[in-house]
Amino acid sequence: MKTSKSNTSSILIDRAWRLLVQPATIGLLLLVASLILLVGPMNAIPSSVTYSWWTAGYQAEGMARAAASLLAMAGVLGIGLLFNRWNLVKGVPSDAPSDGAKSGKSTWIPAIGVALMSLGAVGAALLWMFAQTSISATNVSLPVGRTIEAYPAESGTGFMRVMLPSRLKVRSLDIEAGVAELELSKVGEAGVVQPLEVGRPVDIEGMRYALVGIEYDPRVVRGVFSSRDADTISATASLGDTFKVTVDGPEYKVTQVIRDYLNILGPAVEVESETTGRFWLFQRATPIKNFETPNGLRLDTLESAPVAIIGVSRGEPTELFGAAGIVFLLGLGLFLAKRDRVFGKTKDGEGAWSLNEAHSLEEVS
Repeated sequence: MKTSKSNTSSILIDRAWRLLVQPATIGLLLLVASLILLVGPMNAIPSSVTYSWWTAGYQAEGMARAAASLLAMAGVLGIGLLFNRWNLVKGVPSDAPSDGAKSGKSTWIPAIGVALMSLGAVGAALLWMFAQTSISATNVSLPVGRTIEAYPAESGTGFMRVMLPSRLKVRSLDIEAGVAELELSKVGEAGVVQPLEVGRPVDIEGMRYALVGIEYDPRVVRGVFSSRDADTISATASLGDTFKVTVDGPEYKVTQVIRDYLNILGPAVEVESETTGRFWLFQRATPIKNFETPNGLRLDTLESAPVAIIGVSRGEPTELFGAAGIVFLLGLGLFLAKRDRVFGKTKDGEGAWSLNEAHSLEEVS
């Protein structure tokens, strides 16, 4: 009885394997995996980018695992399919029905195409793995106005400081629009301003920058300014920022921000302009008697300032990725250029098997 059950299980497994090791099954797995990778992220992106969405990084490990599992299954079945075709070439009879009668001529051109397609796909995967494992991508928190020349990153040997090709500075941050302005500059040269939108990374000088979110750091504060004069507006500015309280009025620059001046006078901000020079603004009261601030300027309060979270990583090897894509497309062209036929024997006689023909094989006289 045990032997009978074992034989039955072996027969069922063998039948299931023969049903799965088919070009249509492998193609279906590849198609579903591609749709998961292409359509999945699109369904997760809202129609309009909102504050609550882009402040937190979007990750979909489930989609990646599902696509990787399907690709792995397709790879295993593909190896089984190649093994079956190799047996046909060697003269081992096949139990699977043939695609058509034994006719026509076999050629190596489709096989070369398959090899090039595999080389392009494997090469692109290896390039991606190398790009991800050499130096990990790092999120850097940068308040508006701060400049950095290096960033901490994790490599295979531990943490290290990676020098940037240019100094990096966040000039402005628009939370509602999800846009930050980066300024990249070298010593003795004027800086170049690069807008950075959420979800749209940019590659500059071999580095990739992406706006992945914001945070409010209590250590980073900004002043809220207003004026006692009429026809004025309130404004906010952090250290190094400039602001105006009137449209045509002077522009002030924040040079210092102190939470508690001399540990007794409370919040204070030093500002300067070309017309008035430098002076202090105090939230509680002005310690200097009979001092009238220009334009009736006053400090209302200090509040936590938004800090841009910039994803920094090495730029992707786009040229090598492009070369891998060209090799893949060249292989696909060769694979479709000629009929791929392998001839062998079945229990019903001789037949032909093909991978690149969607219709039944035509008999060639």
